Amino acid sequence: MHFRDALGTHNATDLAGSLDDAKPSHFLDGIVADASVALFHITKLDGVSATQTFTGGNWIGGSASGDMIPQVARLIKLQTGFRGRSRRGRVFLPFVAESAQNGGNMIGDSAGPLVTTAWNTWRGDLIADGFNLVVASYKLEDAEDVTVCTAETPTATQRRRQSRNR
Repeated sequence: MHFRDALGTHNATDLAGSLDDAKPSHFLDGIVADASVALFHITKLDGVSATQTFTGGNWIGGSASGDMIPQVARLIKLQTGFRGRSRRGRVFLPFVAESAQNGGNMIGDSAGPLVTTAWNTWRGDLIADGFNLVVASYKLEDAEDVTVCTAETPTATQRRRQSRNR
């Protein structure tokens, strides 16, 4: 994911703190309960800064039970105020629980509305802390602020990685 320091006064430590603090309920619904994000690797895109690593602790999977499904991810769609492929983004959340899907679609609380609200609440909390979630285009050498996050009901697969999981 890419973030912009909206005020220009923050550092990587501030961003790591905001990321770890701002996780509302339902944020990771549908993800196996024992999945977590233990580290944040933050790289300033200035071409010279080293990657900094921070420990996390609040990004823990939802309460979904059962085994995780390999090659399947929960898809969060990121939209900006602009059209075109370079202005849309996606977040693939791995470790979808068997109990959270049926026939390739997320079900129950994991289906979408609660998760969509949680992601937009998270985005709003980051904005309040001075950070904007952005869709970065390396092709256009530009980034646009995300205006809406949407939790998709169908599960997803990153095609380029599909053959690696055999």
